[in-house]
Amino acid sequence: MYTYSPSDVSITFAGVPLEGFDITNVVRIKRLDPLYTSKRAMDGSVAVTQQRYSKWQVNVFLAQSSSSNDLLNGVQKLLFASNIKALQFLPLIIKDNSGTTMFFAKDVWLEEVPEMEFGQSLSVREWVFTCNDVECIIGGNAEDLTGITEAVAIISLLQSAYERSSTLVRSLRSLR
Repeated sequence: MYTYSPSDVSITFAGVPLEGFDITNVVRIKRLDPLYTSKRAMDGSVAVTQQRYSKWQVNVFLAQSSSSNDLLNGVQKLLFASNIKALQFLPLIIKDNSGTTMFFAKDVWLEEVPEMEFGQSLSVREWVFTCNDVECIIGGNAEDLTGITEAVAIISLLQSAYERSSTLVRSLRSLR
């Protein structure tokens, strides 16, 4: 059986859970660069280049009444006004708690201030984050994962956790 519950999608920024999402949309995540680029030579051969690193764009849709707008506005103003090194490590974590999809980024910044609209009904504030150094698992919502699928997901998660922890330790040491 496959079950998806939009109310089970959680987003945490800087350790604080965001809340008050729009009723039609919660979040949109997009890798900005392709996985591979290719060039064709005059003789017809093709060379393919793997693009390991990419920025990602995350759009979070909050109701105008959400208290999370205050948090994001405050963080955005603080980041824009000061150059505090520790603020560059505010993580963004998105998890589908009714499935296996997970997104984690430690280099995150607010790319844009949302448009504001006031009208007859509640409007949406669309916050645009740009992320670097991302780990993303695109999963499903099946309750009965096969053993191989489950093992691959666990190994991938453990490997990325190990890589993230060693990168974070090196980054924290450089702050001294």
